[in-house]
Amino acid sequence: MKQEINSSRVALCSLILNIIVALVKGTLAYLTGSVAMSAETLHSLSDLAASFAIWVGLRIARLSSSKFPYGLYKVENLVSLFSAVVIFFAGYEIARKSLEGSTQIGLQHLPVAIAGLATIIVAVYLFANYEAAKGSDLNSPALKADSGHLKADMASTAVVLVGLIGSALGLRFVDRVAAFVVVVFVARTGWRILVDAMRSLLDASVDHTTLDNIRSVVLADSRIMAIRSIVARNSGSVIFISLDLICMLQSLDDVNDASKELAAAVKATIPHVEGVQITMEPAQRDYLLVAVPLADNEGTLSEHFGKAPCLAIVKIKRDGREVVEREFLPNPFINDEKAKGIRLARYLLEKGVDILYSRESLAGKGPAYVLEAAGMHLRTTDSESLDDLIARLVAEER
Repeated sequence: MKQEINSSRVALCSLILNIIVALVKGTLAYLTGSVAMSAETLHSLSDLAASFAIWVGLRIARLSSSKFPYGLYKVENLVSLFSAVVIFFAGYEIARKSLEGSTQIGLQHLPVAIAGLATIIVAVYLFANYEAAKGSDLNSPALKADSGHLKADMASTAVVLVGLIGSALGLRFVDRVAAFVVVVFVARTGWRILVDAMRSLLDASVDHTTLDNIRSVVLADSRIMAIRSIVARNSGSVIFISLDLICMLQSLDDVNDASKELAAAVKATIPHVEGVQITMEPAQRDYLLVAVPLADNEGTLSEHFGKAPCLAIVKIKRDGREVVEREFLPNPFINDEKAKGIRLARYLLEKGVDILYSRESLAGKGPAYVLEAAGMHLRTTDSESLDDLIARLVAEER
């Protein structure tokens, strides 16, 4: 609601500014008889129409309706598309007006016109930068489009100012050349706004930087093993995201909890996200990875978790519990002064371990919170050797 109010207020200020600018330019065009000034007045009238449409569109975009379950956010993009059409029409009118002004007489009241245009340029420059900043902060395509109108207006006004100065120096043809330069500015602005509006209306993906940021948030969650796809699209000033993920969780409740937590993390990190839809499936493996902290490479189980000098990673088939592979790894955090247990827990998660067997109970300790949050099963055993533990695992299944 606050974003809607801020956007509407900025759009209303732009509308008021365009009214003032159009009135001043129209007055100066009448006083001077300048073709370029008349063309600029038409340009400002097109900006005025676009600003009015943007103000109305912003107020509509935040309305809710049962007939539009995904919201009316794309009204902003429709308004931007309308703005582009108005701008192209203004360019046509400017070119036509310039060609029809071949019998133009000498220009009058040039000092007043030059001073008036200089004042307009300063005012439009300051507000256009303010509106562009607000458009970026609020991720509003409508405000960004309106800022583009104002910047084009500022640039074309500067060209007209040069033309009037040239006329004051006796170079009357400069006024007509300036009018055609204005057409180029108008067409360029209209094209950029048109492309941006069509990309959003056709559900084009967001920029690569935003996609990379989303990917970083997802992969920072230790429960996620892989990303199948990320789809993110703009709808007006908001973003909708769809994620297809593979996790190491097996319980449906754990998967649902992880989905909610990850959606909240994405919304908290990525600006302007309205909705996050997550499809999360457990990894399908025909084997289990069992980790066991060891006191030595002979297979003696360690009395400690974080202080264990080495680890055994045992791959066991789910069907029949046949041992497929044993791997002995050094504890890479054995010499760390602090948090070695938590670091080792994260290391096991990176290895994709499903079950941890340890002689030390980890209940209520930091490593347990890390491992259980990621869906790993923790088991306390009284086995003293790795061979004995494996024999028990195989016997339990059979």
